[in-house]
Amino acid sequence: MVCGALSNQGAYYLTSSPRPGYDAEKCAGRHVSEAGRTITGTGLDWENSDMTKDELIRYVAERFSADAEYPWADENFVFRHQSNRKWFAVAMSVPYSRLGIDREGFADIVDVKTGPLLMDAYRAQHGILPGYHMNKDHWVTILLDGSADDDLIRELFEISYDLTK
Repeated sequence: MVCGALSNQGAYYLTSSPRPGYDAEKCAGRHVSEAGRTITGTGLDWENSDMTKDELIRYVAERFSADAEYPWADENFVFRHQSNRKWFAVAMSVPYSRLGIDREGFADIVDVKTGPLLMDAYRAQHGILPGYHMNKDHWVTILLDGSADDDLIRELFEISYDLTK
């Protein structure tokens, strides 16, 4: 069984070896209540921290004036800078098994650039994995399943946008 901890910023993350794979329903302890779903003292409720692909598209359009582009004949899309056409994010639907997660079905994910200096700190956060199908030294994958905090997602988008200018 794997449970989590509160970081010094108050963000909740799960740890495991190997990561991710966890059973949040069995977590218990001083900071975890309601079967590991609500984190005491943080105001964070996993089930309400659920940026979806549609919400992500709206956020990026409003914040960065970038529309989702669909370069492939499927539901996957990218966000590009208007000026240089570089990607600052790519959103995909991939089998959980490809991410090393023992779960059936597909995960909605988004890859963003972070650079190597803070890579380990971001990967320690729940819902953040090494970049899928990207350079793992410079990109991380964000699970859009409610496990990554929405504020963290927005922070990572800011970083990716700036790094790819």
